[in-house]
Amino acid sequence: MKSSIKLIIFALVFGSITGSAQTVVARETKQYTPLVASSGVEFSNFMNKKAKKFISQNDTDWRIFTAVVDLYNNSTVGFYSLDESVRNDFFASSERITAKLNGMRKSEAKEWAKTVKLTSSVFKFIWDNKANALPVNEEIIVPALNPVAQQSI
Repeated sequence: MKSSIKLIIFALVFGSITGSAQTVVARETKQYTPLVASSGVEFSNFMNKKAKKFISQNDTDWRIFTAVVDLYNNSTVGFYSLDESVRNDFFASSERITAKLNGMRKSEAKEWAKTVKLTSSVFKFIWDNKANALPVNEEIIVPALNPVAQQSI
């Protein structure tokens, strides 16, 4: 009887400890998503408030980055058909924006830096695999069927 009570107490204590540990891990593990229409507006607001100097000094980088993200959200065909030079400019711009955000002291800036990096990675993946998604023009030769007259026996 004493051992079963001790076992129940041990199970309750062990269960509460593992539950607490799972809660801590869940709080520290954040899910990052690429910039889409809703978060893109939040990111623009953050940059306009907290990084005005960067935007004014790097106007070209900011315009290229936001234009490509907007194109992704609004026109899939336009996004897929971007020139290689525009893509390279986008990647360079996103690297400079990420570096600026990582250099800021606020933790929110570092979170946005991870989001910008993820967005850049997702776009690179899409563009690199675009060729695999295109239909392949294959010529299919269908053999001609010659009907054979059946003879009754």
